[in-house]
Amino acid sequence: MPTSLLLLLVLVAVAALALTGLRVAQAHRTTVWAWEAGLLYVNGRFDRVLDPGRHWHGVAGREVKRVLTARQVHVIPAQEVLTADGFPVKLGVVVDYRIEDPRRALEETGGSWQEALHTGVQLAIRAPVLARGLDAVLADRGALEAEFLPPVQAALARIGIAVERVALRDLILPAEVRRMVTDVERAKREGLAALERARGEQAALRSLANAARLMKGNPELHALRVLQALSAAPGKVPPTLVLGAGAVLPMGGGAPAEDLPPEA
Repeated sequence: MPTSLLLLLVLVAVAALALTGLRVAQAHRTTVWAWEAGLLYVNGRFDRVLDPGRHWHGVAGREVKRVLTARQVHVIPAQEVLTADGFPVKLGVVVDYRIEDPRRALEETGGSWQEALHTGVQLAIRAPVLARGLDAVLADRGALEAEFLPPVQAALARIGIAVERVALRDLILPAEVRRMVTDVERAKREGLAALERARGEQAALRSLANAARLMKGNPELHALRVLQALSAAPGKVPPTLVLGAGAVLPMGGGAPAEDLPPEA
């Protein structure tokens, strides 16, 4: 075999080995980013928290677990809860949180901390609703949100998760409850409208009574009011004044009307 051909085969074999070694090295290297925590386990036991950068794993019993420590948002879909007076409502919330203790979050939940967070929030938000009646739940959503935060924080602190905010996203009433609440509100509004009408009528009657008392003691004021009533308004037909029983006189400068026939 020529020496040049043998040298070429050796170079190809070395290149293949180098490429294979590079691929193996890349497969056993992982990058821990600045917004993550890297947990190093050696032979199944926790060793230390790794700084951001590239690290070996999968060799010599080394295993690196990466946990996101940046702020995260989790949405809890609407779930049905009974109020203190037995009415069903559906609540959905949004949770702002971050993993404060990555090792605890990983080891306490076996890596399933998201499922633990979901269940913990669902159970924690039920107590404030169970302690309130339907009217109290509908009256002040802000106060209800404020009552959500402490139990959620206490439930998730046990697995190393810090909750910053619990926002009420959905408050849904079943159709029959919504209809009942609508009927009650309509009745309240109708009652208020009737009360305002009564107040207006009372004020009008009081004004008329005051005017009657003024005109009773002032004949000139009474005559002036009569003249005002008989004066023609702009754009309207002048009023008609009947004197006695034998003549009809139009007011406002109109032509005299025909004489009425004498009474029998």
